[in-house]
Amino acid sequence: MAGSLAELTPKAASDLVRPNVLVPWLHAALGSATIACGLWLVLQMNGWLPERLHVRGWKTMMKVTLAGYWAVALPGLAVYYVLFT
Repeated sequence: MAGSLAELTPKAASDLVRPNVLVPWLHAALGSATIACGLWLVLQMNGWLPERLHVRGWKTMMKVTLAGYWAVALPGLAVYYVLFT
């Protein structure tokens, strides 16, 4: 994914209007946030995070992370459609 994003780096904010630039960057941003949430949960559940960094509503965070994975999958299909059709 990083290689294709390097080819689609916007030179100006107006470049983000084009779907072939916006959709992959949106997909990458959502995917990065979802992976960070998942990693946070794994670290917390295994006791590798300090107590002060624990999330109290971790069950809610698990649901949000699952929804995030679905929200990333759909733009992933859109990335494929926009770039390869």
